[in-house]
Amino acid sequence: MITAQTMVDYWFGKEAKPRWFDSTEEFEARLRERFLAVCQQAARGELADWERAGLEDNLKFARHHHGFVERFGRFLHRNAILGRQSTAEEKAWLASDAAFTG
Repeated sequence: MITAQTMVDYWFGKEAKPRWFDSTEEFEARLRERFLAVCQQAARGELADWERAGLEDNLKFARHHHGFVERFGRFLHRNAILGRQSTAEEKAWLASDAAFTG
């Protein structure tokens, strides 16, 4: 059985995290194979108990995102995909542990 924690652990694990901004067809196929059914359950409203479990983490990351958007004026993680140049300060921050820890 797939739990909310299973999905979180996978998404932040060694296979998925490197693909956040550099996905492949193979990776997308593995995601669908592993998680499509549970995503469909969520879309039907069958995983309401997951909402309560995730609120604390969502709040943590919302605050984290707010902090760097306030500091830099944009979502730095999206610079490359949006064709924006990153400043030296932004590159240093993105390379730091703080960029992904919240």
